[in-house]
Amino acid sequence: MKSYQKKLITKEVAAQHINQYKTGKYQKMNQEIGKPDALEFFYTLEELEGYIAYVKSEAKKQGLIAPTGISFALASYPNDVHVAEKQNGLTTIILRPYHSNLVQKSSGSNPSTIDSISPMNSAGSVPPEWN
Repeated sequence: MKSYQKKLITKEVAAQHINQYKTGKYQKMNQEIGKPDALEFFYTLEELEGYIAYVKSEAKKQGLIAPTGISFALASYPNDVHVAEKQNGLTTIILRPYHSNLVQKSSGSNPSTIDSISPMNSAGSVPPEWN
């Protein structure tokens, strides 16, 4: 069995997890920022495959250990002139390459991001009201 197969879940379990988030943390965040926050993030397969190819290529060019995977970090858009006004303060997602062999001994068992390779952002994201 491939590693991703061990992580597959049913659509019912996914719906249960999403509903738990929507009725808990998501509601609190919306109240705090005063508007509906992003609820889903979308990347095309081409974008994901392209980023993975870029990460592998950059690691090889830089003589790094091949990355183990991609971290999906939650972040927030700043209230900034470079960000569309409707996105100010909303949640976004940042993709960053990591390698599990770069674990910081003092920080436990979390993988370490590879900072010399550019992260990726600009996923399509929507709160339910934008659909």
